[in-house]
Amino acid sequence: MNRAATPLLWALIPLAAGIIVASYVFLPLWLSAGGLLLCLLLAWRWDSTPLTIAAIFLFGISSYNLRHDILHQSVDDLRMRPANALHRGAAERLDRLDLPEDGQAVVNAMVAGDKTGISYELRSAYARSGTSHLLAVSGLHVGIVFMLANFLLRWLLLAPNGHRWRNGVVILLVWIYAAIANFPPSVIRAAFMFSVLQFSLASSSAYVSLNTLAAAAFMMLIVNPLFLFSLSFQLSFIAVAGIILWAVPAARWLHGPWAIGNALLGIAGVGIAATVATAPLIAHTFGQISVIGVPLNPIVIAIANVIVGVGAVWMILPFLPGVPWLLDTATATQNNLVQWAAALPNAVVKIQISALACWAAYAVMILVTYGIARIRVAR
Repeated sequence: MNRAATPLLWALIPLAAGIIVASYVFLPLWLSAGGLLLCLLLAWRWDSTPLTIAAIFLFGISSYNLRHDILHQSVDDLRMRPANALHRGAAERLDRLDLPEDGQAVVNAMVAGDKTGISYELRSAYARSGTSHLLAVSGLHVGIVFMLANFLLRWLLLAPNGHRWRNGVVILLVWIYAAIANFPPSVIRAAFMFSVLQFSLASSSAYVSLNTLAAAAFMMLIVNPLFLFSLSFQLSFIAVAGIILWAVPAARWLHGPWAIGNALLGIAGVGIAATVATAPLIAHTFGQISVIGVPLNPIVIAIANVIVGVGAVWMILPFLPGVPWLLDTATATQNNLVQWAAALPNAVVKIQISALACWAAYAVMILVTYGIARIRVAR
């Protein structure tokens, strides 16, 4: 990994380290803030990398102490009242579909992030089949909205300065959707990354996905360092990092002449990379890993594109004919597949690992990924 191409990735490490240290070791705010100012002044005077790293580390400690000891705000406190109003309004509009109970619950969860209607049995089936990520609005859902918005707004390119209008409207719609979902960490990360991607497409500049991922994490931790201890934040960033580092290079290496084959390989690669990347954390947190989720995810993700895309259009145009039937069919198919997969023997492997083993697994992954990257560069 080239440091020049991913500066925020390397800046993220001391920031996260400072937040973690502050959560275990008490350091007065005046002392950490004073050390931060001193390091910044010295780094500016002598252009010293170690002093810059120390300043970022102390900034992590100071921001944690400020948030934890003075402001007393949790992760949930960042949700603003306008976002809550949008969230409730979206769920109420989706309820007009009047679908069967399980289908309506899945649509509300996947489109608006409202999981209150999901039964324990259905939630358990999704967890056992390794597809529970579909029920929480995340990067997949934001990506579907992003692609749909770009597709539906192509006509703006015919107008004067139409590309600027389309880029602006797409970014606005992405963040409105993030507000509808109530700004969970995974959605904030995805909205930030897709906004940067839209700017990159508009300006024809390079899009360094790993650096953008690090920038999203950096900005979120500056706003609220307690995000670092959110399981949603951890799983979201680890999964996307696995996709960027493993699935994207593998798709390029296996790229063939057939578009459908490339698309299927890409979908499978994304599912496998995300599953492998998050496996240690899931095993440590939940004590089990879904095996059936690897072959099942490409199928249900294809169905999820229909549910999220059509559901998003319905929130804007809640009078289109045929939408309730289409969503009923899609959700019923997805739920039946998930429940069938969850009922299979050995669909889940029971495995509980310690925190130390979890850290060790990620250390091995990082070393192996870094080693392979160095070999590829050497060639």
